[in-house]
Amino acid sequence: MCLIIYKDIDNPIPDFQLFEEAYTFNSDGFGLMFPHDGRIVHDKTIGNLDMIESIFQAYSSDNLKMAYHLRFGTHGTIDNSNCHPFEILSLEKDGKDLFLMHNGVLAISQWDLSMSDTWHFVNDWLKPILQDNPHLINKKWFCDLIGYTIGYGNKFLLMDGEGNTYIINESAGTRSYLGHWLSNNLYTISHDDPATRQTAAHGRWGSKVGWSDYYDDNLDYYYNNYNYNNTLKDIGETPENGNTQTTDLIESKSIITPITNYLDWEYLQTSDLYQMTRKEILQLTWENPEIVTDWIYDIVWNETGEKHK
Repeated sequence: MCLIIYKDIDNPIPDFQLFEEAYTFNSDGFGLMFPHDGRIVHDKTIGNLDMIESIFQAYSSDNLKMAYHLRFGTHGTIDNSNCHPFEILSLEKDGKDLFLMHNGVLAISQWDLSMSDTWHFVNDWLKPILQDNPHLINKKWFCDLIGYTIGYGNKFLLMDGEGNTYIINESAGTRSYLGHWLSNNLYTISHDDPATRQTAAHGRWGSKVGWSDYYDDNLDYYYNNYNYNNTLKDIGETPENGNTQTTDLIESKSIITPITNYLDWEYLQTSDLYQMTRKEILQLTWENPEIVTDWIYDIVWNETGEKHK
């Protein structure tokens, strides 16, 4: 899924290793923005990692608020016009600059298939409202209303030329050990504290689930977090020694990928599914049918415009 990284004025510059890691899944565009003299300075590219690093280095400063975005394209073409941030208000026309970055997938009607879901939400909803009422962005109830409208799985970061920053559904993101806000917690290798990163349980796909970035080197985590008895039962074996049987099962490649426990998931967003295998989706449905049902129900409701009992 996309990733927003927000550096507050008192945070250090992020390690570029985080961008390299995120680029593996999000190579469909890069953008950044920061406030300066009442304006939002922004830059975008659909170039390679070297181009991204050159832009990153050109604007790096300890004394600035900075927001970065790496895109995983789900709607619209892969071009600069769909890179984030998007302009909502401009100083010349509206008396202030206001720009937006988005992580997630919006259930919204799209009349121009070349443009993304974010572009449609900005141009069809936020611009008409805020151009007539720019003060609304400073109202908590309005930001809460946006969050309710887009759903908890979507996150917005808005920034104006004065440096005011509004993060919609902020609690759905996470914080790095250096204090940066990240819109999801899929990217863990470089933003965890180096002293603990190899043994920490992390989130995967941006939702709330235990995960280790070092499964192959940390079988103890596997033993403690996966019910191997059920797996062995499924293939007709009875474990005599848990660790030995589980290791044998991994070495025999009966399980070729780490198994995630989906019982703890509290919500499901569409972008979670884009990076999951068929096997993982099947397991998710079996282990946590309630969130899958809620996800399907929300899609049906968004399509029909009415709720069913």
